Amino acid sequence: MPAETTAETVSDARRSAWKLATLVLVALTTLVLLRLTPLRDTLGDASVWHMRLRNIGAWALPAFFFLAAGLVALGAPRLALAMLAGALFGFIGGATVAWFSAALGSYVTFLFARWGARDWVRRRVRLPERARALLLRPDVWAVVLLRQMPIVAVVQNAALGLTDAPHRVFWFGTLLGTLPSTLVAALIGASVARETWRGALGHLAAAMAVLAIVGALADRWRRAKKMSQ
Repeated sequence: MPAETTAETVSDARRSAWKLATLVLVALTTLVLLRLTPLRDTLGDASVWHMRLRNIGAWALPAFFFLAAGLVALGAPRLALAMLAGALFGFIGGATVAWFSAALGSYVTFLFARWGARDWVRRRVRLPERARALLLRPDVWAVVLLRQMPIVAVVQNAALGLTDAPHRVFWFGTLLGTLPSTLVAALIGASVARETWRGALGHLAAAMAVLAIVGALADRWRRAKKMSQ
């Protein structure tokens, strides 16, 4: 990969991390408003939703999974769905269902582009030069890096469908590339739905820890690339 493309890709990853950090800040502000203003009554609404989910029973999680997958396939923002999943099912359940449902929805779009409407997609999908450079050799790492770029996910999925990327490469790259942001989004959603300050702040602290780890890894990779050039 050219040096300038590598630098731009790292820059994209950093912008993605800053967007997630902004989400954490928004969540913290929302949390303060919910706890210290009359809006705290909405926490009761969250409890009502949790009770309704318990009444639905074992069907709640599968129903959300397939609904979210369908929405992602149609272009819905996966991070918004991950935050909703975190609020409804807690961090672990929410992150898991959001992670795999987003991957499945992305795969549906991938298959649509590859087998259903290749020419139609080719006329409409536009990618920046650095993204096209990545997709010249669509291995797992290229898919991971593509997922860090500020490009709408449905466009990424359709563009991958136009390449010769094997199905396993799409799955592994997508799961690895979307895991950090899914964890952060689910933690944010779970934090807002927590009933105590300690639980809510604990989830937000965990979200910030994930961001710090991802940022450190991205910086370390950038330095390694500089040394190897």
